[in-house]
Amino acid sequence: MHKTIQDVVIFAKKIPGFTGLDQDDQISLIKGGCFEVTCVVCAPFVDNDSNTIYLLGNGTLITREEMKIGFPLGEHFVELLFNLCNRFNAFHLLDSEKALFSALVMISPDRPGLKNRDKVCKLQEMLIQALQFEISDCHPDEVGLFPRLLMSISSLRELGVEHRRMLESLKGQMSFPHDLYAETFDLVP
Repeated sequence: MHKTIQDVVIFAKKIPGFTGLDQDDQISLIKGGCFEVTCVVCAPFVDNDSNTIYLLGNGTLITREEMKIGFPLGEHFVELLFNLCNRFNAFHLLDSEKALFSALVMISPDRPGLKNRDKVCKLQEMLIQALQFEISDCHPDEVGLFPRLLMSISSLRELGVEHRRMLESLKGQMSFPHDLYAETFDLVP
């Protein structure tokens, strides 16, 4: 998970305008969007036909049902994750579109703790325009793809909220070492 978080941080720093934001705002955006961006990046590892997910850490395929049984974040979380990934994969986005969408997910003026929401909002508007242009250019015959893609952000947020809720509930049951994952998701006491 360390590598994934590091990759998200590197990605965020490459978003035009990101490093011009207040440093505390950059941290808030990364903390708030890291899990959601990770879901976008990892969506292709979920296969709708076989109802499985490929786990990078140990290189195995696990079914949705197996994941529900053995996953500490719970059955509801697993359902949300699989459903979101399957819907997202159905968009058949190109890498450039996934990158712009991920940037849009990261740059959200409604993240808690932001000092300069106006600056974040302007950056978000620029990303929305870029994504809309890219989608219309790459998928000229798919009317409605752009709004459907934007609507999927609410599903990502719901999954992110569930992720945080489950991590909070595990705080007393598990110990989280002081590492990047624990720091990113505020699990360090």
